[in-house]
Amino acid sequence: MSDASLPLVSALQRLGSAVDLLDAAAARRFSAERNDASRATELELMRGDRAKLAELLDQALARGRALETVHTDVTARVDRAIGLVQAALAQTPAQEDG
Repeated sequence: MSDASLPLVSALQRLGSAVDLLDAAAARRFSAERNDASRATELELMRGDRAKLAELLDQALARGRALETVHTDVTARVDRAIGLVQAALAQTPAQEDG
């Protein structure tokens, strides 16, 4: 190599290094964009899951309120039935055996 070609060799080495850096930066950018798309998809799926869970929770709460209402009604009916049985027993004269 002559002294005249040294600047050319040096420039080619710098150009090669710059291309390598550009290639690495492009790969990082591509990876980041792919990860962003993946995260966006995952976020959309999680939002869908959240909406479905919220709907299921609303249904469960409504069913719980309905069961509570039925429980209250059944308890009142049982209490009335117990009262009627006790009143009927109180009015019936005690029978002695023997």
